[in-house]
This record gives sequence, C-alpha cells and structure tokens, in this order.
Amino acid sequence: MDLEDFPDVLALRYASSGAKAIWGRRRKAELLRDLWILILEIQQKYGLAIPEGAVEAYKRTRDNIDLVRIDALDLELRHDVMAQLRAFNEVAGYECLHQGLTSRDETDNVEQCQIFAGLGLARDKTVAILVRLRNLALEYQALAIAGRSHLAPGQPTTHGKRLATHARELMLAFEHLEQFIERYPLRGIKGAMGTQQDMLDLLGSSEVSVTDLDSHVRDYFGFPRVLDSTGQVYPRTLDLEVLDILVQLAAACSNFAKTVRLMAGLGLAQEGRKKGQKGSSAMPHKKNARTSERIVGLYSALCGFKTMIERIAGDQWFEGDVSCSVPRRLAFPGAFFALDGLYEAMLTVLDEMEVFPALIKRELKYFQPFLSTTAFLMAAVETGMGRESAYDIIQKHAMDTAAEIEAGGENTLVTRLVNDGSFKVAPEEIYRIASEVKYGLAERHVESICKDIDVLAKRYPNMVSYNPEPLR
Repeated sequence: MDLEDFPDVLALRYASSGAKAIWGRRRKAELLRDLWILILEIQQKYGLAIPEGAVEAYKRTRDNIDLVRIDALDLELRHDVMAQLRAFNEVAGYECLHQGLTSRDETDNVEQCQIFAGLGLARDKTVAILVRLRNLALEYQALAIAGRSHLAPGQPTTHGKRLATHARELMLAFEHLEQFIERYPLRGIKGAMGTQQDMLDLLGSSEVSVTDLDSHVRDYFGFPRVLDSTGQVYPRTLDLEVLDILVQLAAACSNFAKTVRLMAGLGLAQEGRKKGQKGSSAMPHKKNARTSERIVGLYSALCGFKTMIERIAGDQWFEGDVSCSVPRRLAFPGAFFALDGLYEAMLTVLDEMEVFPALIKRELKYFQPFLSTTAFLMAAVETGMGRESAYDIIQKHAMDTAAEIEAGGENTLVTRLVNDGSFKVAPEEIYRIASEVKYGLAERHVESICKDIDVLAKRYPNMVSYNPEPLR
C-alpha cells in the first residue's frame, strides 16, 4: 500500500519546509547515528575496547540511511530503535553500538533535539511576526476606530493600538519561549533505571567518565544543561511546558486572526487576496477570510495536541514505561507542524492585509455620539453631579436613541442631553465633546511596544526579512 495515499495533512498542507526538515524520518535517523557515534567515541576514550576501524566505519556510513530496510526490520523486530540499530550495524559492518544504553537513552534525547530545534524555529518566526505587527501598528498608529467590547462599540481607540496590543500578547509568550530555551535540560545518558549503572560497569566504575559522557552529549547537541536525575524517562511535565508555550504563542495569533475576521465582516479590512485566488466557491462576490480562519483552526488543533501531553504528564509508573510513546509520537511533530503552519498563515495575512480608512472613519462618525458617553459622564462629574445620577440620565437617553435608530430614526443623543435640564453639562461643552475623537494614550502605547520590538529585531536581524512560503 502506498503511504502517499495516507499523507500527514499537517506536514503536507500547512508546515513549511524548515519544520518538515526537523521532524522528517531521515533527520531522526541522522540524529540517532550522531548520538551513537558520539557515545562510542567517549566510551573508547575511557578505555572501552572498540575494534580498530569501527568508529571510522560508522562515521563513513552515517548518511547511508535506507528507510525501506529500516521499515522491514521494524516489522521483524517490533522495535523501532533496534531496527535503526541493526540497519546502521549492517552498513558499517560492526556491532559496537547501544552498549550500556536503553532505548530511552536514544529516543528521549533525539526527540529533545528535535523539540529544541523546533523551539528555535518558532522563536525566529515569532520575531518575524512581531516586526510586521510593529510596522503595521506604526502605520495605523493614529487611525481612530470604534473600539468594541462584547462586540459592541464602546470608546474610540486606534487601529495601530489594536495591532500593538496583539503584539504585546505575543511578546509575553515570546519571553516565556526565550526563557525556556535558555534553561531547557537534556535528559542525558541515564540507562535503564536512570542510575547509569550499566555505563558505570562498562567504563570501570568511573563516575568521572559517566559524568563526562553526559556533558559531552549536552555540549554536542547545544543544550544549556543536562538533568542530573531521571528515571528511565525524563519528567513528562517538561513536555507539557513545551506544549504550553506553543499554545500561548498560537493563542496570540489566533486572537489577531479573530480580529481580522470580525473587521472583514464589518467591511473595515480584509486579509488580502492573491491574484487568481477564489473566495466563496458558490458566491463570486465574497472575499472570505480563509487564511485567518486557518489560523484559528490550527490553534484548535494545537490545543488538541496539548491535551494528549496533559494526559501523560501525570501518569508515570515508577521509573517509566512506553505508554507515553504514542501520544508523544503524534503530539510533538503535530504540534510543531500546527504552530509552523499557523505562523506561515499569520505572516501571509500580515503581508497582504488591507485596511479601509474611509470605511473606518464612516463607522466612527456613525457611532461617535455613543462613543462619547463616558466623556459626557466625566464632564458631568466635574460639574458636581453625582456619578450614578449622571450615569442614569445618559443611559436613558442612549437607550431611547438606540430604539429610535432601530425604528429608522436619526441619532439624537446629543440633542437629548442638551435639552435635558437635569444634566448639568453646558450645551457648548456637550457639542465639543461629541465632536472630538479622543483615544487617550493609544499612540504612546503603540510607541512603547514598538520600541521593545525594535530591540528584538536587533537581536535577531536575520529574521526581519523572512518571507513565508506560498500557501495552498
């Protein structure tokens, strides 16, 4: 049966080539072989008898990876690590690997290498997204827009501040990601029960040699530290923290995508269209926010992968077993593919998004009397009116005006307040307030957030100009 008929949809349709390179089967085999060769060299250094020419043979055949042969051996042995081991031994012509190890020494460390690389890719693309959000936030820093809470118009804000707020949320997740990368520990070579006993026996009970082996593995693969104690498996709560970070990153983008979808529905913006792109398959006039919907959908998928890891994080039996293997095999490639696909879609939307200032201003003018109600309230308090009494007067006139508009009438809120003798604000002040569009410190907020992004851009200059791959 042709496996191409059963594709990994996340890899095929959504993930970039960079993400697929990290999680591909060949890459995993390469990492396994690198780990075996490194351990063999350290064992030889500390006196383990290794046949002459064995290390060189393994190095020479490192890239001779026959996935078909590995699959055949896996069917025979029902053990994927042993299948990889035998395939490597066959091409090298020696049987010197896996001495003093358990399969978790190989799988956990190799998968952590893939996770570490995936986190690095996520970090870099997060910077690219933040830079684009910065640019758009500055471009629309002073574009006043009707701010909405509960989806209803509330007070004016600016479109730039709205974008900058999404950027700040993503920056909080980015800080979590950076800190985690700086402290992410490798499991190391711990053996069957985590005591390193077999390696001690193999290397003449030399604690120094066993400790040195862990240090060499840590440094070779570029990790900041190595765990000093594990069972057969490292704590799966560490895996859960990885998924927490990925979900936090994705959530910020999903919130942005929801904003784009809602603005598109109001006719204030759209995510952009590539020439020849179809909108609705049935209605030719429609410009559906499909890529933003993709972002939200991939966020949902990512949350599902997190649920898998939540189930195994608190379910370890003594020193460990392999019940966590299935969720981890599915969740880690899937989660990183989902985030990567989401990021590629996010970058595409940011590059192609269109905003319609004229329609935004028209909407703002329509709602302006309602958007001024809190300013009316502050002015009333300044005259000495009780806050609740003033609130009740404004609310009554606002509700009556809304009912009048719903019946086909005009917005008469300002006139109602001017004509209400119990409302102590002078008529000229009411007219002034109603004519002003005030959005507080919105522009300053934009500047503050953009300065922080500028610092990131200087630290990761190569990602400023990253371009997403074409979307399907």
